[in-house]
Order: sequence, then C-alpha cells, then structure tokens
Amino acid sequence: DLVNNGTFVGGSGDNVLEFTGDVSGAGSFTGNVAFSGSYSPGSSPALVTHGDTTFAASNVLTMELGGLVRGSEYDAIDANSLVLGGTLSIRLLDLGGGQFVPTPGATFDLLSATLISGTFGSYDFAALGPTLTWSIAYLTDAVGTTDVVRLSVTAVPEPETWILMLAGLGLVGALTRRKMQR
Repeated sequence: DLVNNGTFVGGSGDNVLEFTGDVSGAGSFTGNVAFSGSYSPGSSPALVTHGDTTFAASNVLTMELGGLVRGSEYDAIDANSLVLGGTLSIRLLDLGGGQFVPTPGATFDLLSATLISGTFGSYDFAALGPTLTWSIAYLTDAVGTTDVVRLSVTAVPEPETWILMLAGLGLVGALTRRKMQR
C-alpha cells in the first residue's frame, strides 16, 4: 500500500512507472504512470494532478463523493492524458453533515485531460434511491481542447408515471382515430 502525499515522478518517453498495489493520497504524479492495482485519489475528496496516466484493465479507480464542489467535496483528477480501463467505483461520503445523497441533475466532472482515450470496462456505483440512477458521459469541450468524464444523477420515472403516459398515448390514439373516421 502506498499513500502519496508528495509528488511521484513517472517515466519519460516509453518508460512507465507502474503501480501494482493499492495507491491513495492527495499527491501528484508527473510523467508516465500506470495503475494496475487500485487507486483512490485524495485522503477524502481532493483534486489530484497527473501527467500521462494509464488505468489498466485490472485497476479499480475509486472516486469519493461528499458534495458538489470539485476537488474539495468530491474527488477529481486533472491530467495531461488519460487512458481508461478497469473499473470505476463511486463511493458516497459523510463529510460531517450525514452521508451525501445526490439529487437529480447533480453532475461531477471526475476526470479532465487534454486527451482521454478508452472507457472504463465496468462500473461499481454506490446505491441511490429507487427513483435515481447514475449516468456516465465521455465529453469533449466546445473548442476541442479538454476531454471530461462526467458522472450525473438522473431521475427514473416511477412505474405509475409510465402507466399514465401509456394510458394518455392510448387516449390520444383513440381520439385521433375517431376524428379520422368522421
């Protein structure tokens, strides 16, 4: 287990500094680094900077959410480049006022880099209420200079809502058929 509270200098060129165990901490990483064990930025929420980083297929990246403020209430990584793989794990925290419960419309820009390639192979999201779900998006900003991995919370319509919508569509269809027959 390694807790980084300083700066790790990775490789340059084709040389990569690979971390195969559990890594955590609010320290930065420069140069080329790879994680093939597990990585959790911060010691509670933090904004951690990286150079060129690869998350291997065997890696578990754990991000903690305790509020809506990037870097102080939820984990975030800013990097030169990121190659994604492995599992993205999301955990909800209690930062002193009770466990954080995100609401519909909440967004979290977890990763930001000049270039992000690949996607996570799997997800392990914290449980939400029965009418909420997580949504992940891989985005590029309007000018094409920054890639972002954004996690959002969306509302799922309750079953009763779907039944009412279908009943309404059936009524509209019946009225439309009646008008067409006249």
